[in-house]
Amino acid sequence: MDDDTIAAIATPLGAGGIGIVRISGEDAAEIVSRLFRPTSGTKRFRSHLLYHGHILDPESGEVVDEVLCVVMRAPKSYTREDIAEIHCHGGAAVVGKILELVLRQGARLAEPGEFTKRAFLNGRIDLIEAEAVLDLATARSASQHRAGLSLLSGLLGERIRTVRAALLAELAAIEAAIDYPDEAPETASRPEVAQRLEEDILFPIRALIEAYRQGHVAREGARVVLAGRPNVGKSSLFNAMIGFERVIVSAVPGTTRDRVEETVEMDGLPVILVDTAGLREDTEEIEHKGIQMAWEQLEMADLVLFVADASTPPVQEERAILDTLEEKGKRVVVALNKCDSLDSEIAASWERSHPGIVKISCKTGEGLDSLRKTIVGTLLKEKEPPAVIPTLRQKRLLQEAEERVQGALEALRSGHPEEVAALEIRSALEKLDAVTGNSFDADLLDTMFSSFCLGK
Repeated sequence: MDDDTIAAIATPLGAGGIGIVRISGEDAAEIVSRLFRPTSGTKRFRSHLLYHGHILDPESGEVVDEVLCVVMRAPKSYTREDIAEIHCHGGAAVVGKILELVLRQGARLAEPGEFTKRAFLNGRIDLIEAEAVLDLATARSASQHRAGLSLLSGLLGERIRTVRAALLAELAAIEAAIDYPDEAPETASRPEVAQRLEEDILFPIRALIEAYRQGHVAREGARVVLAGRPNVGKSSLFNAMIGFERVIVSAVPGTTRDRVEETVEMDGLPVILVDTAGLREDTEEIEHKGIQMAWEQLEMADLVLFVADASTPPVQEERAILDTLEEKGKRVVVALNKCDSLDSEIAASWERSHPGIVKISCKTGEGLDSLRKTIVGTLLKEKEPPAVIPTLRQKRLLQEAEERVQGALEALRSGHPEEVAALEIRSALEKLDAVTGNSFDADLLDTMFSSFCLGK
């Protein structure tokens, strides 16, 4: 890592009450002192105190803005370097001018995520916490916010370090048995080591992998695909749930030929709603492609919202679609639309066909709140998400670690040389270290931090 002093705008561009220019590096305090004229007192900044004053252009002496300045001395700062921040008015022209003056004084423009990257490389945070920063910065829902906070708390890092310490102890026991077979204690015997590998290492790793499966909906959002026969009101329901007319609604069957997506929040949960073509025996090529695409979307769905028309009893075609979804293991919520004109006999036939239907009317809005609650309850299985939810990158590394530990376990139980088990365990340790960032690939870091915004 270079030792340049870096700077960037840390707040979103555009009109706002406050804008922040952040500077990190050895020259941060010196650069600010050249531009800042305090209202009273000296230009020597005491760490972590806000000072009121003005930013001046050193060349013209012109006052640029009335500001607050703070310097946070290393190592008690976000990057563990000296950090300075200039809090100014939020207009793009003002913030841009101040950043320009800072760069003229010798700082260079920071790359996306470079402040957080320095925090990681300087040991201020581990890689898990760095990913949590991105989660929080990009969170669009309450559940994504909670998922980011769970990682930032350090709990996942603690659990992985505990597993790593246990795995390292087993590696030491195996290597002792290899080097000193006649002197190794009973605790280094194959059955003892195998039992501890399973109970103290495999079980906790699998619990973390399962936490991803349970919580990925809370972190990444759920994909809810609307399905049903043509002209049952899928597009009307789609528009009603997103709050505006996104899809053309027509009485002509087969109007929707392509998928349409919008993200909404339901009780703090991000939901990607997908409207698709009506499912039926198609009559023309373009509609056939739309129906084929609809089934592809259903394969990817976390939940299928099956829409039916309350004015007609369930037909064989609808039962066949529901049976197919059930065979595929899909979670399904059935919304019976047009319930404002619902016939009691038709309602009874639907209840017999699929208990637990939700009666709605896109025309009057009746039942839509109940439908939203049913969708969220089905997605979360009416349980709180896990306390710690790994990211997809972390989950994949944990799966690879699980495979290596399982390989060591099988080697011990099948009579292979201890060296085989030791090799598998070393590989598992590498995977765990990659999760926390104890070992890392430079290209991976560049890719990860490039997705951060400037100034973070």
